[in-house]
Amino acid sequence: DSKSAGWGFESLRPCHASQGVGRSSEGSPAKDRESPGMQLEILKKGQGAWARIAAYVCCAILVAFGAIQFFATFNQLDSAVWVKGLPLLGDVNLWKTLAIVVFLLGLLAVHLVLNRPRMVDTLIDTESEMRKVSWPSRREVKSATIVVVVVTVVLGLSLYGFDWALRRIFHLIFH
Repeated sequence: DSKSAGWGFESLRPCHASQGVGRSSEGSPAKDRESPGMQLEILKKGQGAWARIAAYVCCAILVAFGAIQFFATFNQLDSAVWVKGLPLLGDVNLWKTLAIVVFLLGLLAVHLVLNRPRMVDTLIDTESEMRKVSWPSRREVKSATIVVVVVTVVLGLSLYGFDWALRRIFHLIFH
């Protein structure tokens, strides 16, 4: 071929993945791509642990709040009790069971969202960036807090003074 000058471009790897299902461009199974089904195994274990824990805890609190609100909204006092006096749950009825199911499905959804490759990489990067932060010392935090409190009190008193003065002026004008 005159354009390739004998270099044999056909031996170069393609830029795009091959058309084979579940295969990367090298012909081996694609490990980094997300499978279409549920992925319950934790991706990249040991990396970004603190950021992941924080994300899971915050999301679990939101899911728990949602399940509690679901129960509080739909629970009916006259609904039949299925099991009486369970140690942690108390009396179990239809609405409490549905709230527990909502909570468990919410936790599953949180795991599936936080365990996606892009989200995992974001949490790992977040933790690595947080390690680079230059955190203030206790003394610096204390002095900055004092400044914020003093400025807030001074501004509050100033606003109160202006409000009092304007009320007096308007009272003299309009009464």
